[in-house]
Amino acid sequence: MKLAKGTCDPSKCSKFFVLGREFTSREAAEEARDDARATVQKVKMTYVVDGVAVDSSSKVSPKAKAAGNVEFVVCDDKTKCEVTARGLLAKAQYEAARSVAAKLAKS
Repeated sequence: MKLAKGTCDPSKCSKFFVLGREFTSREAAEEARDDARATVQKVKMTYVVDGVAVDSSSKVSPKAKAAGNVEFVVCDDKTKCEVTARGLLAKAQYEAARSVAAKLAKS
C-alpha cells in the first residue's frame, strides 16, 4: 500500500493506550485490555434471598425486594440497600481495574 505524502505509516507511528499505559503494538494493547476486562468482570454482585444465594437479579422476586428479604453481597460486603450495593460494586470494579493498571505499570 502506498501512502500519500505527509501521512504516517500506522505500523510505525500508532500509539495505543490502556488504563493510562502506552503500547506501541495493537496486539499488546488488546491483550492488556482483555486482561483488564476479565479482571473487572470477575467482580460480581450476588443476592441472598431468605438464606439462599442467587446469582442473577432476574431470579429475585419483587415481593422479596419489597419485603426487605434480599441481602446484596459484593465481595465481602453485605447490605440490604440496593443503591449502596451498586455503589459497592462500582467501587470494587474500580479497584480491580486499578490493580490491573498497577500490574501494567510494573511490567
